Amino acid sequence: MLLTTMKVFNLSQARNIIACYVKRWKCEQAIAFLKGRIGFEKFSVRNYERMQNLILLAMLAMGFLCFIQLSSRVLVKGLFSFTSKFRKHISFEYYQLLDGLQLFIHQLLIERQKPPEFF
Repeated sequence: MLLTTMKVFNLSQARNIIACYVKRWKCEQAIAFLKGRIGFEKFSVRNYERMQNLILLAMLAMGFLCFIQLSSRVLVKGLFSFTSKFRKHISFEYYQLLDGLQLFIHQLLIERQKPPEFF
């Protein structure tokens, strides 16, 4: 069920409104991801130029995850296999991608284990 103050007169308008709310929800999830996982909310920046740089870095991180997501489903499935069990059922895939990427890099660099073959 969706509650809205917008007036709906036909099915086409209802579908259009639902599509707008779905797009907005994806934006809300992206902002929550930037704040929670990228740490965007933890930085205290007072200079406008530094704020722009911080936003650019956060967007680059999101762009990199998007590139991974769009470039290879095999790579995405491989990274998802590293994801913690608590993130397995989250619909916003960037959480799973970042977790998988972090755990993959940790295993590769810190524990010096041979990485699995994704390709």
